[in-house]
Amino acid sequence: MGVNFKEAFTYFLQDKTWKYKYVILALVGFVLNLAAVEHIGFITIPFSLFVSGFYILLTHNLINENKPVLPDFDLEKIFINALKYIGAIIIYSMGFVAIVVGLLIIQSLLAVVVRVAGVSVFVPFMLILSILGLVLILGLSIFYLLISLLIRLSFSENLSFKQALDIKRLIKIFNSNLAQYVLLFVLWGVISISTSLIYQNAPIFDNKPVLILTLLVIAFTNTFIAFAFTHLITQAYKQSLAKLENNESKLESLKHKPNNFDYKAIGAMVLISIIFLTAFSSMPVSKDSSLGKMFIQMKQMKYQKHGIHHTHP
Repeated sequence: MGVNFKEAFTYFLQDKTWKYKYVILALVGFVLNLAAVEHIGFITIPFSLFVSGFYILLTHNLINENKPVLPDFDLEKIFINALKYIGAIIIYSMGFVAIVVGLLIIQSLLAVVVRVAGVSVFVPFMLILSILGLVLILGLSIFYLLISLLIRLSFSENLSFKQALDIKRLIKIFNSNLAQYVLLFVLWGVISISTSLIYQNAPIFDNKPVLILTLLVIAFTNTFIAFAFTHLITQAYKQSLAKLENNESKLESLKHKPNNFDYKAIGAMVLISIIFLTAFSSMPVSKDSSLGKMFIQMKQMKYQKHGIHHTHP
C-alpha cells in the first residue's frame, strides 16, 4: 500500500483556518531563514520550538484523525510538547554518541594490538579498519536520522514521552514499512540539501530586497512542503500501526485457537500399539533363537545386579 500524494498536498485546504495559520508559519520560517543567512543562532530558539511543537500537534491530529486538522496556536501546549520531544531526542542522541565513542575506542585498541604485532601488518590493517569504521558510523548516522523521524511520529501519536523511548516498538514500526520510510527520508534529504545550498549561496544576493524576497519565497514554499511531508510520513506511520495490529491479532488468535488434533485417530493408534505389544510379549520364544538368547542375557544381568546366581535351564 503506497502513500497518497494528492491527499497530502490538499488535505489542509479543508481547514477553514488554514490561510492565516499557513501565513504565520511561513513568516516564522522566514525569520528562521534570515537568521540562518545572517548567522544568528540564539534568537531563533523560541521560533524553532514553536515550529517543532506545531508540527508535533499537526502529526498528532493526523494520526488520530482529529478535526480541525491544523492545530490552534496554543503556545503553552506547543512549547511543552516541543520540549518533551527534544528531551527524547537528547536521550537518543546520548545513546548514539556512546555507541560511536565505543566504536572509536575499540578501533584504537585494535590499532595498538596490531602495531605491537608488526609494522608491516599495521598500515593495511589500519586502512581496512578506518574504512570499516567510517562505513559503520555513516550507516549508524543514517539509521539515527531515520529513527529520529519515527521518534517524532511515535511521540506525536499520544504525546507520550514514554512511548517515544520505546526503541523496540520503533524498530518494529521501522521494519514493517521500511521501503516507504527510506523513500520519504530520501525525499526529505533532497529538500533539506537544496534549502541548505540556497542558504550557503545567499551572499550572492547583494541587493537586500532581492535577498528578503527570495527568503520569503523559500519560507512559503517550505511551509507548503512541510504540510505535505507531515501528511506523507503520517500515512506511512499509520500503515505501520495497522500492520503491527494485524500481526498482533494473528498471534492472539493462534494462542486461543483450539487444537485440531484427531483424538479418535490417536486413540486408535494407541489401542493398536497396546494390542501389538501384548501379542508380541505373549509369543513363545525359543532359547536357541537370537531373541531368546537376548532375553536370557537380560535376565542374567538382572540377577547379577541383585547378587543372585542364576542358570537358565
